[in-house]
Amino acid sequence: MTALIQLAILWMVGLFLAGMFIVVIWGLLTHRINTTGLFYGRRRNGSTYFSPERVQLLILTIAAAGQYLFSVLSRKGCALPEAPPQLVALLGASHSIYLTRKAIAILKGASLK
Repeated sequence: MTALIQLAILWMVGLFLAGMFIVVIWGLLTHRINTTGLFYGRRRNGSTYFSPERVQLLILTIAAAGQYLFSVLSRKGCALPEAPPQLVALLGASHSIYLTRKAIAILKGASLK
């Protein structure tokens, strides 16, 4: 593949990602993306509670996505890099914490939403 085609592909992907970033930020700023109650769960009786599991899940997911995006941008060539096994394990552990807490609550009859 010629250098000109690789450069064109790089620019197109970069513009696409920048466009998606702008759309999401704009949606958050104009409240078209609803984040109300993002860190709160709902019990069967309708009451809400703060969920630290949701916070850690969001933080680790954003950190992992940022780390992978950095490795994609720093890589030469057109192929995507493999995700490091540590990153996959960290995401798996994070999701396991969230799902375990949710399963415990359901089994206890607290039925989280």
